[in-house]
Amino acid sequence: MSFNLNTLIRDNIREMKPYSSARSEYSGNDEDTIFLDANEQPEPFEGLPKNINRYPKNNQERLKKSLAVLKEVRENQIFLGNGSDEAIDLILRCFARPMLDHIIIFPPTFGMYAVSAQMNDLGIKKVPLTSNFLIDVKATMAAATNNTRAMFVCSPNNPTGNIQPRDTIIQLLEQFDGLVVVDEAYMDFSPNNSLLPELDQYPNLIVLQTFSKAWGLAGARVGMAYASEEIVSVLNKVRFPYNLSMPNNSLAISALDKYAQYKLSIAETLENRKLLEVQLKTLPLVSHIYPSDANFLLVKTSDGDNLYNFLKAKGIIVRNRSKEPGCEGCLRVTVGTSEENQRLIDTWSLYGSLKEVDQPSGEGSDAVNANISGTPDYESPSTDIDLKELPATQSTKAARRAVVQRSTSETDITVRINLDGTGRANISTGVGFFDHMLHQIARHGIFDLDILATGDLNVDPHHTIEDTAITLGKAFRKALGDKAGIERYGFSLPMDDASAEVLIDFGGRIFLKWKASFEAPFTGEVPTTLYEHFFRSFAEATAANIHVKAKGQDDHHKIEAIFKAFAKALRMAVTRNEKGILPSTKGSL
Repeated sequence: MSFNLNTLIRDNIREMKPYSSARSEYSGNDEDTIFLDANEQPEPFEGLPKNINRYPKNNQERLKKSLAVLKEVRENQIFLGNGSDEAIDLILRCFARPMLDHIIIFPPTFGMYAVSAQMNDLGIKKVPLTSNFLIDVKATMAAATNNTRAMFVCSPNNPTGNIQPRDTIIQLLEQFDGLVVVDEAYMDFSPNNSLLPELDQYPNLIVLQTFSKAWGLAGARVGMAYASEEIVSVLNKVRFPYNLSMPNNSLAISALDKYAQYKLSIAETLENRKLLEVQLKTLPLVSHIYPSDANFLLVKTSDGDNLYNFLKAKGIIVRNRSKEPGCEGCLRVTVGTSEENQRLIDTWSLYGSLKEVDQPSGEGSDAVNANISGTPDYESPSTDIDLKELPATQSTKAARRAVVQRSTSETDITVRINLDGTGRANISTGVGFFDHMLHQIARHGIFDLDILATGDLNVDPHHTIEDTAITLGKAFRKALGDKAGIERYGFSLPMDDASAEVLIDFGGRIFLKWKASFEAPFTGEVPTTLYEHFFRSFAEATAANIHVKAKGQDDHHKIEAIFKAFAKALRMAVTRNEKGILPSTKGSL
């Protein structure tokens, strides 16, 4: 491979002088400066953000500094754009000549590569993925010519969800003289590593990433292209001035400050993906679910088009990929919340039931699944049933979820909770035995619970345990909202070689009655004196009345019984009653 960037840059791009503003040439203190250069309004309207009346600076220094630290790259290796789409367009505009050059894509893949090539009047060579949705390096290099300017590799791939082997991409980088653009929009959901560490080794590598997926900022449109300083400088030369708005830039910076929520959100998505895959496998018309390293699943069905239309008519939008090469009958399903996923499963099952009723006598779901590759020999129920006349799927009750982040000089705690979950837990406080106890709350209370805590454990676990209790209590209180329709009271008496009784009232009065003692000064690395403090802090944060009583011989079992009883009591207290009434003579809590 003899890569030379200068041979790729279009002549007009190489010779052009980029737009320059007085603002981009100034580097002084904004607070002490009068800006009369850009014909802006001198003051923002009342109620709008400070400085929103000003154009943003041409470069986004603060965001780049944060990304450079997080991604372990240099600031001059980062291009920021209006979504990854802008970076894709600029790569083609800068390095490929209209009506002369072309790109290589690997269908089925993300559609914007071809769309951008068409907009830039470039040719498109398609080298289909193998039956396992992998790149054939030999076929790819055979298709490449002197006019092939770039290859676009989506990894994890959209819509198939699989990642391309690292060795495959390295082979392309080493054998191809043009640009290899690796789109890592979904890499956050993959256990595999990004190719960012290879930037210095391979000057023809460009890595695309985005804030739209795992960072939860799809509406903000902030994308990144990581590449050599030379490539980034060319992209910056051509991009529009002020291409990233001030609000969007600020949102991205704020998202990076919520790194714990980002990590917990990914963990929740991966758990939900695993559960969704298990549930989808049990449904009629499903023949295969492809392995995924992304936040979606590609599901092969025997009736993709009609199933897609049925779901759409019922208010559930998935992506029909049936016309993509190798994806006949396939629907791409994004992993939603547990409630959204369950509604999908229920609606899909309803369609399967209608399908079975509509089949010729003697054919069951096995026959349907056996006929995946061909055309079903029965009429789709959608030809006989007006979907608009079907009853709407019952909407799920309002989700009782909360995310609370609490930072002090000693700790930084983030808690995500779903009171109507499945018992999924992802907990890391740095205190092993304490993590074990917190898992009991999730498992036995049937809550989805994510806790990520960092604290001054070099001193002792006191602050970490106390602040986790406070943050967990605040999360419960936030998730409960106005408490309308909950049972309010909970009580439990589990028995083992130890016994524990926990009573709870979410009526708003703060009180802890504690009747438990321990022989040992520690369980694991946790001082036994901190357990009463944990429950007191929780009671104060969630405005609850809690009574705890325990007895037994083994301190470990006694403490575990307390947390299990606590979990059961919480589950009873937060359970919704059928009539949606609140057990209170006051009428409100």
